[in-house]
Amino acid sequence: MNNINLTGIISRELKLETTPNGVNYCRFILAVSRGKVKEGDPKADFIPCIAWKSTAEILAKYAHKGQLIGVNGKLNVKEYEKDGEKRKAFEVLVLVMELLGGKPTAEKPEAEDNGAALPFDV
Repeated sequence: MNNINLTGIISRELKLETTPNGVNYCRFILAVSRGKVKEGDPKADFIPCIAWKSTAEILAKYAHKGQLIGVNGKLNVKEYEKDGEKRKAFEVLVLVMELLGGKPTAEKPEAEDNGAALPFDV
C-alpha cells in the first residue's frame, strides 16, 4: 500500500502554476521535523510535494510560507538519467491536505524574513 502522511512547515511561498493543457498544480517543499536527534544531526527533512487541481488551488489561496500543514498522499518515484547515470527522484503526490494552526484567510500575511519561519531549528 502506497500511503504517506506528513505534518510539516511550508518552506517557501506557494505559486499556482498551470500545465499547457490547463491543469493547475502547485509544487512545494515541506519541512518535517525529525523530533529528538543527536547533536549535529539534521533536525528536519525537506520533502518535495506536488498538489493538483482543486487541492493546489486551495493551497495557493490559503497557505503561506511558515504555515503548519498536514498532507496525505502517495510517494511518487521518478526515474531519469543524468550524465549517463540512472537516478531516482522522490516526491509526495498530495491527495488530501489540512491547514493547521489557525483559521485560513484569503489574504496571506506580509512576508517577514526574520529567520523565525520554522518553529524548530533546521
